Amino acid sequence: MMKYINYRDEQIKQKGSPDIITIIQKQPQTIEKYLNWCRLIKILPYGGKNGNPLKQNKGIGKILSGYRDHILEGGAKDSPHFYCIAIDVFIPFWNSKKILIQNVYDYTKKAFEAGFLRVGLYPSKNMCHFDLANSEWCSKRNAFSHCWVQKKNLEYLGFQQLFLAWNFILENQNLF
Repeated sequence: MMKYINYRDEQIKQKGSPDIITIIQKQPQTIEKYLNWCRLIKILPYGGKNGNPLKQNKGIGKILSGYRDHILEGGAKDSPHFYCIAIDVFIPFWNSKKILIQNVYDYTKKAFEAGFLRVGLYPSKNMCHFDLANSEWCSKRNAFSHCWVQKKNLEYLGFQQLFLAWNFILENQNLF
């Protein structure tokens, strides 16, 4: 069973940006789920073939944020990033100002298959948030459960994209 320890409160300093090293040291299962996700979507994970966590690909799946020792502007006061159970990854949502809903659908679905418990979608940032916060963790913090889209990002969706997103929601009601 996973222990949820707030490493920010423990005053563990962030090692670079993104800090993957602290996640590997404190909650390696987060990286295991990420590697599972990379295999499922058939991409080379961070670190390349040699597994160097300081070397990252520039494309899909690049880890943009790992462990954090500070609160981001507008960010959660008790973020799962403080617990080493969350990563943010690059996923292209846009192509010539048109949302690539199929990418969102495929990569989100694969994140759950890989073992992540929650997914947050941030289309304006071309980013998805994956984490291992269980329902007990969420209820103690009044946090979103399973899947969400940051409200300010909804303005980027046109009618067709909203229709496709609605179909995704209908097909995956258990996630919301």
